[in-house]
Amino acid sequence: MERVPRIAVCDDDKFIHDRIYELLFTYSKQHPEEQMLFSAFDSADALMNYNDNIDLLFLDIELQDASGIDLVPKIKEKHPNITIIFISSHTKYVIFSHRLNVFQFLTKPFDDGIFFEELDRFYTRYHLAQDLYTIQSKGETIQIPICEIAYIESNLRHLKIYHSKTGLYEISGQISKEEQKLSEYGFIRCHHGFLVNPRYIESIKGQSIYLTTSQTIPISRNKLQSVKQQYQKWLQVEKV
Repeated sequence: MERVPRIAVCDDDKFIHDRIYELLFTYSKQHPEEQMLFSAFDSADALMNYNDNIDLLFLDIELQDASGIDLVPKIKEKHPNITIIFISSHTKYVIFSHRLNVFQFLTKPFDDGIFFEELDRFYTRYHLAQDLYTIQSKGETIQIPICEIAYIESNLRHLKIYHSKTGLYEISGQISKEEQKLSEYGFIRCHHGFLVNPRYIESIKGQSIYLTTSQTIPISRNKLQSVKQQYQKWLQVEKV
């Protein structure tokens, strides 16, 4: 059974808490199939002391006790799968949403239609992230979230599945079939023997992809331009 996502706001203005709650309540009435839990924090300390999962966070950039910009790396370290939306009255900060790989930037006061569009995008992303990948290994059935697969390596009909948290799984299979199954999740075929999850790409330099999991995988020369285009397209879908 899919876990109910927790949506939170961190802002030192209670009016913003109430306004976001009002918008979420309206959205839930329009989309009864989408469940949510709600939490509100009035300071960076209160947010960072919260230990349960947060799936979507509306984060004010100008908090009294901290900068939302400085908080992002700390929040992502504590909640690796979090989706963050910056909220601010000042558009001068919008550049930081791109620099910090933040999902979106919303200006105050909120536009209802735009706010609901971002919730639609979040729920689409959230449900995809809950989808599971089934592995049959040594007579055992193992299921792992697809979003946690960093990459897949192929050698003939033998596949190595690199899970970002639990390590390596080895199964029989064909990478072309895995490519078809995982394309809707953004996976990119960067080499005849490698399929990479763009969520774990830290940088692309030369003919190599450097992953946030500290691994490096190759790019075929004839796929280099295509890989860069697919990755940029994925970034636009994720952020815009």
